Amino acid sequence: MRLLIGIDDVDSPRGMCTTYAGALIAEALREVEGLSFLDYPFLIRLNPNIPFKTRGNGAVAFYLEVPEYHYDYLKETLVSIIERALIRSRRKPEPVIVFYKGTSSKLRRFYEKALTSMVTLSYAERLANELGVEYYALGKGGRGLIGALAAIGAIPLREYTFELLLYRSPSKRGRRAIDPKWILEIDRKYRDYVFANFDFSSKRLLAVPHGPDPVLVGIRSVNPLILDEVRIFLTAKCGDVKKWIIYKTNQGTGVHLKRSLKIAAVKPYDSCTISGVVSSNPSILKGGHVKIKVRDDSGEIDCVFYKETGFLNRVARFLKQGDRVAVGGGIRPASSRHGLTLNVEVLRVVETVKIRKVYNPRCPRCKHRMKSAGRNKGYKCPKCGFKSKNVRKEVVVEDRILEPGVYLPSPIAYRHLSKPKRLMGWDVKYLSNLH
Repeated sequence: MRLLIGIDDVDSPRGMCTTYAGALIAEALREVEGLSFLDYPFLIRLNPNIPFKTRGNGAVAFYLEVPEYHYDYLKETLVSIIERALIRSRRKPEPVIVFYKGTSSKLRRFYEKALTSMVTLSYAERLANELGVEYYALGKGGRGLIGALAAIGAIPLREYTFELLLYRSPSKRGRRAIDPKWILEIDRKYRDYVFANFDFSSKRLLAVPHGPDPVLVGIRSVNPLILDEVRIFLTAKCGDVKKWIIYKTNQGTGVHLKRSLKIAAVKPYDSCTISGVVSSNPSILKGGHVKIKVRDDSGEIDCVFYKETGFLNRVARFLKQGDRVAVGGGIRPASSRHGLTLNVEVLRVVETVKIRKVYNPRCPRCKHRMKSAGRNKGYKCPKCGFKSKNVRKEVVVEDRILEPGVYLPSPIAYRHLSKPKRLMGWDVKYLSNLH
């Protein structure tokens, strides 16, 4: 039989992560006689704007061919693996593992909703019961059901990249023993196929996390065969590697921003793209953030480019009232100080307005700029005294620094789902088959 397994919310503020639990499960699955993987293990990132999400809002899934007689044993084994891996704290985690035989278009729609908007636990529970999805909540709450259901609903992924994750012992703490020179060497060697591992503008290492989880390093690529070479290289360099896994993932695809909405239709925590006209010149807020207003035929919304987005924040300062744009990002809820606000992750300048400036005419004799001689009296040159009613004001169309195109934040501000500059214009489904 074909079986989908989804897991979410194993993360705890004190350590552990869902991807490590996925690595433990993948290891156990390989030992089951007659079981076969129908695809890579999946790491599915969901809406990054949900306030009560786990650190990366990622869930794990598996797509398997399993002998029917192994099913009950498999459920017991995997539930036991997660229970042993948990690091419990006061409120977290709320892990859930789901088992589902077959596929469903309703699960696909659930994934798409969880990718772009707010999903309630009650909705997830109703859907699981309607479809006959077996699920096990292993903590005090069951919020992990949302991510676990969405993860199996994402299969098969239509756009994807891959990530190699290397792990140290979950009990180990402190600085990770990864030399930035190793990551730079990987980037130089495989530059056409790896991405978002190092930010050269800020000289910051992006592939190494800083939390208490057991991840040593995560290398992102469009080619899993390259990642296997990287695994061999890093394992030889770093003695702390205890486990590893390569996930197929929706990271780096920008899929959370593919939904286009009218301004009047946006809701708090949505991830979306809106198109319209810039209706106010940029204003600089406290802290260096840039705010503009964008209007379409349904309404107007504030759009903020945070200072932390680096290059994107600097580009936003060159926008002008009347420019046609498309902006993608997350919707911040309204408060007593502001209305609904789009926190911008990507900017597409569709068309820029021409800037016309009008100047007094130049003196025909000395070329000095003339001044008005009075109402209906023409112009007078303050330098040579020449007067005339026949000269006309000079209209100059100035060149814009900003040109139409797509503008992204600096790599340090990339989110897991953000499509990086290196992948712009490439079909990641095609690239993943290259070597």
